[in-house]
Amino acid sequence: MRWVRRILFIGLVGAFFYGAVRFSSENEQLVVVHYLAGATEQIELWHALALAAGVGAISSALPLAYLWTRSRLLVWQYRRTMNRQETEIHQLRNLPLTTPQGGEPEPDSVAVSPAASRDTVGSGA
Repeated sequence: MRWVRRILFIGLVGAFFYGAVRFSSENEQLVVVHYLAGATEQIELWHALALAAGVGAISSALPLAYLWTRSRLLVWQYRRTMNRQETEIHQLRNLPLTTPQGGEPEPDSVAVSPAASRDTVGSGA
């Protein structure tokens, strides 16, 4: 399967190279590019188009790189927080269960069975 990917990759690179050579040979006209700060001297059309595509790619890649970096940092921060909380949970699970000094449980902590709670006075039943 790896060799199929390599063949496809080599084919795509070759097709891109062929397209670039053909594009540059068919767009050799000289043009003057006017922009806000002035104008260029005469350059070939394919140079102007390639520069415009490059500037567009960079201007769209910078905000995306910022957002990607920010999201990766947030994921890292959330993972770190989650690991700390899991460590704390593990430590709390390993705490020994202790009773008061006398060894007897406190009267308020005695569990009441559901059957006993139904027979109480004032339950509304």
